[in-house]
Amino acid sequence: MIKQKEVDIIFFIEHKDRELESIKLIAKELEEKGKKVLILSVYFHVYYLYLYKAKVFVFPYLINKNDWPVSIVYKMYGDNIKYINMNWEQLLFPINIEYKKPQDSFVKSIVSHISWSEDFKQYLINYGVEKNHISVTGNPANEVLYKLLNNQKTLRKTLSTKFNLDENKKWLFLPMNYAWAFSSDDLIKAKIKNGYPTDKAWKHREYARKCLEKFIYFVDDISKKYNYEIIIRPHPSITEDDYKKVFNQYLGYVPKNIILNKSYSIREWIISSDIIGSSWSTSVWDAYNIGKSVFLFTPYKRPEWLEVWWNSEVVNIDKFDESQLSNKMFDNNLQLNIIDNIAKYLLEIENNISIPQKKEQIIFDIKSNVKIFKSLLLNMKIIRSTHLQYDYFNL
Repeated sequence: MIKQKEVDIIFFIEHKDRELESIKLIAKELEEKGKKVLILSVYFHVYYLYLYKAKVFVFPYLINKNDWPVSIVYKMYGDNIKYINMNWEQLLFPINIEYKKPQDSFVKSIVSHISWSEDFKQYLINYGVEKNHISVTGNPANEVLYKLLNNQKTLRKTLSTKFNLDENKKWLFLPMNYAWAFSSDDLIKAKIKNGYPTDKAWKHREYARKCLEKFIYFVDDISKKYNYEIIIRPHPSITEDDYKKVFNQYLGYVPKNIILNKSYSIREWIISSDIIGSSWSTSVWDAYNIGKSVFLFTPYKRPEWLEVWWNSEVVNIDKFDESQLSNKMFDNNLQLNIIDNIAKYLLEIENNISIPQKKEQIIFDIKSNVKIFKSLLLNMKIIRSTHLQYDYFNL
């Protein structure tokens, strides 16, 4: 039997780019209060559950008790610990409002939830989450973005040196959310099995593929007409090579002033760039709110089930014109305490629970043990996955 080390709080990270910076800041505040914290990847570090135990487990998403890795944590500890849902996707498309709703009594009555706004809190309540299990804190990623503004010149210098970009040119940053365009039939079927509406699943892929094809010609045209540095950032589940294949399929080349890049965080690129555009990524809305020039590329009318309230707040274009971009005056005196709000909430929860006792061993849970063993092999790079490698981080 392995003797487990004790920590107070374990955070799980799904996408490094989306979550890690914010979680590190929250962890830092907790550590300054004397708490022991561990940050783990849901893909690479789940085997640490054999080595550590904690009072509080914080998950990136939690729709039902069968979600990974909450399922294995519950098998280990049952109700002897506290479960927190960070709810990292809160600006939901209409199609996802039903798909990503809280699904069981565990999520509705046991789990505690972080909400960025009163609107999302009401969404959770409408689907049965107990009101006193929700804390409205604001979006921690926004605070990270605001703080990075102070390092804009340094970041731009670092990125220009690292990727041979001309600081004197304008930088056009394109974090594209065309993951559905690359989805296989098996992946679509898996989503349908998990509750995604059948007709809309296939239509979603069809729409994304149509838009992606138009986007290739759109960005090629920009590369020829404007003296920009153009940075395309694929969705976390998509690789640079996936985009190279699409460029070669339609154009036969990748334009020289376009780089396909997933290095550094999306926020560092937003801060360093002059213009931010996307298909429907919320990064455009984040950039707009700190005073950047932004647009959404919309070559075809967006289906109602992909329409979010903020889409109409920024310009939607199918042909690029720098004079038509959306701009907003940014309040440089804005003060945020979102990270502090979340840290205080977790402290309050952690202080009211004792060191957990294990509910049961999982020796005979073959499926879970295989996943845990796979995480070890991924971490040791014995198993390699191109699509997951971008979410790897060292502990």
